[in-house]
Amino acid sequence: MKKFVWGIVLVILAMSFMATAESLVTAKFAAKAPKIDGVLNDEVWSKAEAIADFTNAETGSKPSGKTEYWVAWDNDNLYVAIKNYVNTEYLRQTVTTDEGPTWDDDENSVFLNPSLPEMAGMYQYSFNSLGIKNGLGYGGATRPGLDQWEVAIKIEKDYYAAEICISFESAETWPSAGDEWGFNVGRNCTSLGELYSWSPLGGGKFVDPTTFGVIRFVK
Repeated sequence: MKKFVWGIVLVILAMSFMATAESLVTAKFAAKAPKIDGVLNDEVWSKAEAIADFTNAETGSKPSGKTEYWVAWDNDNLYVAIKNYVNTEYLRQTVTTDEGPTWDDDENSVFLNPSLPEMAGMYQYSFNSLGIKNGLGYGGATRPGLDQWEVAIKIEKDYYAAEICISFESAETWPSAGDEWGFNVGRNCTSLGELYSWSPLGGGKFVDPTTFGVIRFVK
């Protein structure tokens, strides 16, 4: 997934969130945190809803490949699990250093915007299939610290899974039950030459807050 150039900050800051987001995911409170090892056998994932309604980010059509994700939270962290179906023999894994251009490889990004519909606190947590990370902050927000989120990858023959733990400290905001944040999950599938987005972009960009879906925190 490409990092889009931030060049219209003043314009977007002046915009209101024009319509209710079409995409909504509910994050249930986790009584026990998952082990961040890339193996999706934790109790929390068996109780979470699997979300698989991704679109091709560039065309809006159904993707050629399948992607699923799950979300949960506790008082300290947001947990996300992602399963990327692909022949892993053809994974692109060229970025080997944190803070490198992970979006050039087979990659996922988790996008958070606690300040929806404003964009003063937008964050992108990007990682490739090696578990190499790149945390980005937009709109004048502090860049997520590399010690404030973690990811683990498990590669199988026909898919690779990622488990992500994002400290709310990295977003400098802690949710309460009933809160709604801007949210999206993206994927770059290099072998198929496709970008996927959970929240339909409608010709927009991954870092445009008007394209975000919503994550609702519940207990």
